[in-house]
Amino acid sequence: MESLQSNLNNLPVGQFVHFAATLDHSTGQMKIYQNGNIVAQTTTTVRPYANVDISRNAISIDNMASSNAANHPFNGIIDELSVYNRTLSESEIQAIYNAGTAATGAIGKCLEATTNVQVNVGTNLSGRSFTVDGVSYSSAQTLNWISGSSHVIGVTSLQGVGNIRYNFTNWNDGNIQTSRTVSPTSNTTYTANFTTQYFLTMNAGAGGTVSPSSNWFNAGQSVQITATPNNGNLFTNWTGTGNGSYSGTANPTAISINSPITETANFSATPTPTPTPTPTPTPGNNNPDTAGVFRPTNGITYLRHTNTGGFADIDMIYGINGDTSIAGDWNGDGIDSLGIYRNGLFYLRNSNTTGPADIVFAFGSPGDQPIVGDWDGDGIDTIGLYRRSTGVFILRNSNSAGEPDAVFLLGNPNDIAIAGDWNGDGIDTTGVFRPSNGIIYLKNTNVSGFADIYLVYGNAGDKPMAGDWDGDGKDSVGIYRDGVMYLRNSNTQGFADIVFAFGNPGDEPIAGDWDGLP
Repeated sequence: MESLQSNLNNLPVGQFVHFAATLDHSTGQMKIYQNGNIVAQTTTTVRPYANVDISRNAISIDNMASSNAANHPFNGIIDELSVYNRTLSESEIQAIYNAGTAATGAIGKCLEATTNVQVNVGTNLSGRSFTVDGVSYSSAQTLNWISGSSHVIGVTSLQGVGNIRYNFTNWNDGNIQTSRTVSPTSNTTYTANFTTQYFLTMNAGAGGTVSPSSNWFNAGQSVQITATPNNGNLFTNWTGTGNGSYSGTANPTAISINSPITETANFSATPTPTPTPTPTPTPGNNNPDTAGVFRPTNGITYLRHTNTGGFADIDMIYGINGDTSIAGDWNGDGIDSLGIYRNGLFYLRNSNTTGPADIVFAFGSPGDQPIVGDWDGDGIDTIGLYRRSTGVFILRNSNSAGEPDAVFLLGNPNDIAIAGDWNGDGIDTTGVFRPSNGIIYLKNTNVSGFADIYLVYGNAGDKPMAGDWDGDGKDSVGIYRDGVMYLRNSNTQGFADIVFAFGNPGDEPIAGDWDGLP
């Protein structure tokens, strides 16, 4: 200390002066503070020759030589002496001095201000970084500070890399500053709250646009995505990757942001249909169609050879609950037989007997409605789909997997599709039943456009069907309501020409020529 005395300011007479001296044992750095400010400092190799012996009940503060005598006695009054077992920081000494001045108003007169408080600093999400007095941490810290001392805590507002980031929202006490000065006087916890965010990448294939645009969203947030086709194009499906993404045909649809997600909307050009020569119907080759029902509860189909009430002429197990039953002349033998559609797969059978499918192939997506018709007039029925979410028909001219031969719009979302030869030209075309108003819309060509025929026939909850009920070579509409068939021999508004009970409420209607007989 003797080597530092020349740096001290002249001391005032008749008033207290606050002095502090520190020695960092590990570095040898010595500092002297006067009224909270550093007035001298040096680095030394000298260390105390022994620890303070409390039992001797005496500490010498006036000896400047190696002898034990007090050779430089202090001429004045010493008050409020404090000895610490560690090296105090500059801010701590300044806080002690400030506390004394504030309490007494006397320059240099200090009170005991060394009460420590326990302070916990951390984040609500593990691994997020924060700073305390300029030192960076990535795990929670428990610190001992002098009560009332000032410290700076802070965070970086956006953290993370790639498609995952963490957005600072606030501290647990509501403060929203990313850097702040705190002076706790009691045990305190400071927690920086972050929100996890994931990046949603939105892609649009050729032929359309998507919304919203690519952006960050909070974890767990529900986001509606929409695909909009350009003129001359149709929305096909979404392809999504990531936890909470969506792949399918619904549009618009909602996704849950549970991870980084990529959604791609796929579009296809509206095909230009190739005109098909109209075949000449063979006179006398038109047999009437009759009704049947598929019972989802037991997978049994019940077929009748006449459109009258009574027991089934044919019953067979084909399908399970959840399947959609269909019927068509799959091999051109003049007899309609059954098929089912299950989760994007068709299972077709060439005879109305129990047994495995003769034809199996994939076409479409779960949720599509299957339909059947002779779309090209070759005498063989083939399958098609109606995508009820978008009002799009997708038809194929062979009973095999592959690209559609015709894609076009007809109807509104949630309409129910039907198909038949409405004008007797030998080619089946499509139509829709609108449950909201009971109107049936029929079209004589398989292209987009307005309906050629429309009629009110049925109520909400009815199940539409179509068939050639009188053998005149033209298909007409019918409805199935609570176990009763209501069939009409012309596609005009009016009362049913044929009414009979067959099946149970909950059954699904089908129609066809089950025996090939007039």
